[in-house]
Amino acid sequence: MAYVKYICTYCGKRVSRSDSAGRPDPGVCPRKSNKGPHSWVKDR
Repeated sequence: MAYVKYICTYCGKRVSRSDSAGRPDPGVCPRKSNKGPHSWVKDR
């Protein structure tokens, strides 16, 4: 099973997930002014 590292483009939070699990839950990004969700992109 391979792992994929995700990073939020706004706050830089990193999360490791298995590739079959898909993207992490959006959650609340502390950097966004309207308490919006994290913007996950694949890291590397």
